[in-house]
Amino acid sequence: MKNVSAITEKILRFVYAFQLVPKKSIRSLGFNYVYSGEMVNKCIEKGFLKEQRSQGENLLRITDKGIKYLESLQGFPFSEQLTLGLEKHTQGTKDRLRQVKLVWSTAMLYHLVPEIAAQYLEMEEEYSQNILKSTSLKFKNRTPSLEGHSKRTLLAYNGTSGRIKKRIQERSEHDQNGNWYFLMREMRMLDEDGFRKLSMIRAQGVLHLSTGNYAIYNSMSNRMTLSANYEQKYLDYVSRLLHDNDLSLMVFAKSYKVALDTIHTHREKRSRFLLGSRLYKKQFYIPLVSGGAKQLDIYAMPHFREAAREALLDNADIARAKNFIYDGETESRDAIFLGFECELKEIQSIYDICSTIRYRCKIIVYCFSWQSKFYYDLFGCPCEIKVVEEGPFMEYLSARRRECKESEEVEAAS
Repeated sequence: MKNVSAITEKILRFVYAFQLVPKKSIRSLGFNYVYSGEMVNKCIEKGFLKEQRSQGENLLRITDKGIKYLESLQGFPFSEQLTLGLEKHTQGTKDRLRQVKLVWSTAMLYHLVPEIAAQYLEMEEEYSQNILKSTSLKFKNRTPSLEGHSKRTLLAYNGTSGRIKKRIQERSEHDQNGNWYFLMREMRMLDEDGFRKLSMIRAQGVLHLSTGNYAIYNSMSNRMTLSANYEQKYLDYVSRLLHDNDLSLMVFAKSYKVALDTIHTHREKRSRFLLGSRLYKKQFYIPLVSGGAKQLDIYAMPHFREAAREALLDNADIARAKNFIYDGETESRDAIFLGFECELKEIQSIYDICSTIRYRCKIIVYCFSWQSKFYYDLFGCPCEIKVVEEGPFMEYLSARRRECKESEEVEAAS
């Protein structure tokens, strides 16, 4: 297949790496929305991918023909052992459900960390080779010291969290923006001992952007209950690993129903759930749609909130809200809120204020188009929604950031 585009190759690699990929998630990878859909359909027509209905979605799997094509590419880490290892993640019903959730989140993050699939394949290949070597040694030498270790300890043998730190450093240096994403699955491979008591955690990984570190979860259609203190132990582990006591939470979901249910839950009962609990100070909510992938760009932009406030609001409105949680206040005392980030703890506080001490007061919400119905359903009437077009707005803020940076450099040089 000589005329395969670079985008098609990346799509095939992604499907190979994660084995069971929701067809709709491909449109969130960051490529052209229409073109990526066309490329997937062409790959199905040519026999590189096959489509099946399961888990309530149309799922993609790579075929033997697709694998053979990837195998012909330079630098592709193919081995039969690797393929078998990848396939194990989708064997049982629970495994497949877990994998679909993981793939949705990973697809959403792909444009922020384009090497996600390649780095994951590299890790799985190393892991599979260690299994192969270890198995050979065990049968050849019958070494008792190896027999006591499960397969999942092989990469971690003689290793600690220092191995994770080394990989993180490598990934950070490899990305031009310093972004990286580390799957929970990869952490387990490198530090099985550290995760031995964390078997029930729901976290999918850790994302690093210039604005901070984010624990990644995918709620799909249901609220996630806190299982004992596993999530707290995970947070403690990652906080120590990254020397960061201020991790934020990033939760993906199929709709805003999970967010609305969280906000409408009585305060005493919120602690039972991940969203609404006190585990993370900031809890960002992202819908599993192409707009949600675009929403992720704002978390990668330092000082986004301040820049957005200056771009959209009058100085007088900003000044009137100086001692309030919302962003501005009009002369007629209408509250102004910038809802682009969709941080649920902040939204919860504003909702509580509007339901009590500012009952029946009007609230003006600036947001993106895919967020508008959520805010209208939440605040109802009186609520004014001001939809901001994402593309031009983000381009404007980026341009302003570049101008400010250049001015600072000129001042520093003078």
